[in-house]
Amino acid sequence: MSKIVLVLSFFLFFIFIVKPIYANHDGCLTVGFWVEDSAYNFFDPSKNPYSHNTFEQWSDNQMISWNKILKDAGAIDCFKISKIVRVRDGELRLGGIKGHQSYPDFDDRTVDIQWGFPKSWLDRSIRENLNHFRDKILNGTEWGLLHELSHARYLVDLYVLDINLERDKIEVTDPAGKSIIGNYLKRIMWEIYYLNKNNNDLMGGNIDNGSVSDYNAQALNLIAGRHNAVQYGNSNPPTNLGVFLDDLPKKNILRILDKNGSPLSR
Repeated sequence: MSKIVLVLSFFLFFIFIVKPIYANHDGCLTVGFWVEDSAYNFFDPSKNPYSHNTFEQWSDNQMISWNKILKDAGAIDCFKISKIVRVRDGELRLGGIKGHQSYPDFDDRTVDIQWGFPKSWLDRSIRENLNHFRDKILNGTEWGLLHELSHARYLVDLYVLDINLERDKIEVTDPAGKSIIGNYLKRIMWEIYYLNKNNNDLMGGNIDNGSVSDYNAQALNLIAGRHNAVQYGNSNPPTNLGVFLDDLPKKNILRILDKNGSPLSR
């Protein structure tokens, strides 16, 4: 009888206490992480009292956060961790092309997206802001990582759609010949005079806002379910980066509105 109770207790422990690794939905697109020993060990709660999760559990949590904001925005796809490769410090750059975090093993096309965590990433993160790394990344969602993984899927930086006079030349004037810059479009910050409406998107200027816009959800839905690793690559950037920008209708209607939202007659 005591043996039965012991076995049952052991079974219940694993059901209710131990968090399963790769605890994401079946049918999701796959993500692979390559991690050097120092970074891997830093996430180990038995070796770092500031950590609440193992690297595997932390990786799962990133996918959970990503899938939630994708679902909330109406995106069809979801993502799951399907591979974690642990290597010795200094050996992360694998494959035919020596890369960095973006393509830790360029020759590996077995996952839809890949990313690497070298010791140098850990050292830099700690050196730049240890408290932020402990509070926001080690035990939370690393939105910057999800931003980069979105690039690897083919999304682009939406902040390039802002009007930035360090990059853009705007020659539009009103009927009196006055430039819209400075008269109608005022400086917001630095040389930026207009922020695109999806600035709070994960791919916009406010990464930590933790949201995905309808714009990017629909862009992702254009390639929903497709395994593009072999054809386009699975690292940042893939060769099909931003191709959805060319998906324009044959006929377009331009509406010019005043500050009250009413159409201008001229």
